[in-house]
Formats: sequence, C-alpha cells, structure tokens
Amino acid sequence: MANYLAPEDDSVNYLPARVNPNLAAQGRRYNLTERQKINPLMQAGAEQWVKEFASMKNRGAVPDLINRGLIANTAGLPVDLVNTVLQSLGLGSEQPVGGSDSIRRALEYYGLSSETQRPMLETLASLTPPRAVMGAARVAGQGAEAVGRAAAPVAGQAIENYMVRTGGILPALPPSLIKDWRWRPLKDVSADLNIKEVPKYIQEGYGAFMAEQAKRAAAGDLGARDLIKAYGITRSSVNRAGRQMSDDLASGFTRPEGYMSEWFSSPAGKSYLDAAQSGKVDSAAIDDLVGRFQPFGMSQVLGKDLEYAAQKLPQINGSINDLVQGSVPEWRKFAQGIYGIGPAKSGFLPSMLGRGDIPTLDARQLNLHTLDSGDSASKFMRRQGGAGGDQAVDRLASRQQKMNLEISPELQPFYQHLTHHAVWDKIGNSITTHSDIVKAMLTAGIAPIAIPGLVEIVMREKGID
Repeated sequence: MANYLAPEDDSVNYLPARVNPNLAAQGRRYNLTERQKINPLMQAGAEQWVKEFASMKNRGAVPDLINRGLIANTAGLPVDLVNTVLQSLGLGSEQPVGGSDSIRRALEYYGLSSETQRPMLETLASLTPPRAVMGAARVAGQGAEAVGRAAAPVAGQAIENYMVRTGGILPALPPSLIKDWRWRPLKDVSADLNIKEVPKYIQEGYGAFMAEQAKRAAAGDLGARDLIKAYGITRSSVNRAGRQMSDDLASGFTRPEGYMSEWFSSPAGKSYLDAAQSGKVDSAAIDDLVGRFQPFGMSQVLGKDLEYAAQKLPQINGSINDLVQGSVPEWRKFAQGIYGIGPAKSGFLPSMLGRGDIPTLDARQLNLHTLDSGDSASKFMRRQGGAGGDQAVDRLASRQQKMNLEISPELQPFYQHLTHHAVWDKIGNSITTHSDIVKAMLTAGIAPIAIPGLVEIVMREKGID
C-alpha cells in the first residue's frame, strides 16, 4: 500500500550539485551552463520538500515520521552499517533482517506507521536529537503525551515483542499464504473501472457520515447501541441479495442491509435496541424481524444474531472508541472474535463507526480482481484460520491505494472504504448513498445528528423535490 512521496527520478533528484573547479578558482563564479545543471536539482528538491511538508497535515503524520525516521533508522543503523560492508564484498542483501527497512515493515504490519514515505523529512529526523524531534511534534500541535503514546513507547514495545517471539531476531513479514491465488493485472482492473475519483455523492454522503462517526469515536461517544446496530446491519448483508419489497418499511428493490436499517428505526427495532444495549433480549421484537425478513432468506439465523448481539456486545461498550481508532491488527482481533464476522467483512462493520482504512472483499471485488473467485476464493481465505483472508484484504487495499482515486484530503483516512464503495457502484452501474444505513446509525432511537447535505441526499434518493 505504499504511497510514495519520493521524486519519480531518484537518479536526477539526488545527484549532488557540481562545481566547475576552473571557474571556482577564478573568483568562485559559476558559468551559466553549470547553473542550468544545478537549477533542475534544486527545483526537484524544493518540490519534494513541499510535497513532504504538505503531507504532514495528514492524520497521524507526526507519529508516523517519528516511527519511520527516528525509531526505524536509529534501531536499524548497526545492521545497515554491517550490511553496507558486506555488500562491498559482494555479500549482504537489499533488506537485511533487523535493518531499518525491516523495522519499518514490521511497524507497518503492526499498524504503527503507514507506508507513506518522506525521504527528506525521515533523513532529517534520523539526524536530529530525539528530544528536538519530540519538541517539534509538540509545536506541530500533536501534544507530547499523544506523540509519546502513539509513537516511541508503543513502537518500541511492538518491536521488542516481535523479536522475543522470534528468538531475538526481527525477520521479514510472514510469507504469503495466498501467493498461488491468481489475481488480474491491476492495469486491467483500472481499465475496466475507468474511474479517476471517488464520486461526490459518496464523499458528501457516506464520507461525511464516516467523518462524523470518527469525531464521535475520538470524543468517546460511541457505545453499545452503535456497535449492535453496525453488527446487525453487517450480518444482514451476509449471503443475501436485494429483493422486491412492499410493506411499511420498504417499497421496490431493497438491499437486505437497507431493510435492516429501516427496521432499526421502526417501533420494534427501537424496542430491541433499548433492551439490547442493556444486555436484555426482546424476543417479541426479534420475532417481528424474523417474520419480516423471510424474503431475504435465513431470517432465523439473523434472529439468532440479534440475540447474540444483545447478550455479548454491551460488554464492550466504551472500549469500542479505542478499537475504532486503534491499529488494524487490534481491530481485526476484536472484530473477528465477534460471531459471524470474518476477514472479508471486518472492514464493512467499522465503516459505520468511523473507520475506513480496511476495504470490504465482497463478491464484486473478487470477480473484479481475481481469477479464482466464488468457492475457489474461500479455500485461500480460510488458510491458517483466516489469516489468508486478512492477507487478501491487505492485497486489495494495496491495489486500491495504487489506483490513487482522487478524494478530498479530509476524507483520506476513509479512502479504502470509500474507494470500495465507488468500485461497488461502478461495477453494478448503480448509485448507492447508504442513506438508510446513515439514518439508522444516527437516528434509530436517539436524537438525530445533523450532517450538512444529508437531508438533501436522502430527499434526492427518495425523489422528493
């Protein structure tokens, strides 16, 4: 998922400026030809600096720089030096175990840094005393406590744990469990999609909703009710397809997750949520859903899911805020510990809670990206207890990152899910606002939360002038 900020032509951008020795001896003056050789280099360096400096406005950029530039470079320096000597003798390797690159990849694996590269700033950080780097982070508005918690101590502990488990050596990432899974060339996928940006209706609708939910998580405002709704909506979408419906909740073609969302806003749905958030099971309300949901299939299974949610999920409650903001491995460990949530859907559930850095690997994505989909895909995803599924989702995330769809900077944290949303709609030749999900998550039994433009989006989808 590398998002390289480095210059495209390193052989040009990193050449040292040269001085004509004859002219230097004659009054230290440069001729026009030499200045023309230097100017492109200076311009490239300046452009690179502006790129990297602008990227520091992104969420988590300062801890990221500390992890990649200070911690990885410092911890990996001894190994890098030895490897340099070995390479001069025809030995060594491009990425020695325990070197700075190896440590960076471990940090990325544990969710403690991104793959965004800032070569100039990282080099500067590695040459700057740690106290000065932390001071600069405080000036940047990150706060000493936040930076310390998000960067050095956590990263250092993760590296230590990783080395202990492997006998004191920091190896490369685990070998691929899905290397024999055939995926289509990304250029062919991009050509089929032919999209350059995440559509505005997605950014202004579901994207704005995700940003609002992320603010709630940061404020510690998410609770059991939010998690129960997100779980119920996620489970309703599994192994089911849209149907023609005609009742007091929906009319016309309706997606199962959309119908589930409407039910949460119904009297029975609100009654269920009131009981469930306190750990109680409202059997009458669940029976109402089971009867209504029969056209979508497996309605009894969904009823059992709601019983499970009421009995188990209220125990999480406040900790959901930390999980939504935590690392990918932390979230996966939590989400995949919930009944019925596997790797493929572990990104859909948190999208309703304000997390968007994990894509959903559904049937449409599988058919688009892979040559072995359907039942064939399952054998790869089940490998090593579902670890193959996590690697498949990571591969999808990497490919989506390389697609580099345009998106508003403030929605960048949600790029993976919103890109999935854009791909899903493009493949299906549809416009899906998820306004029903948004309404359920924000208003089902609680005071509505205003999102600019949401009312207009819902009205437009319903055909109301």
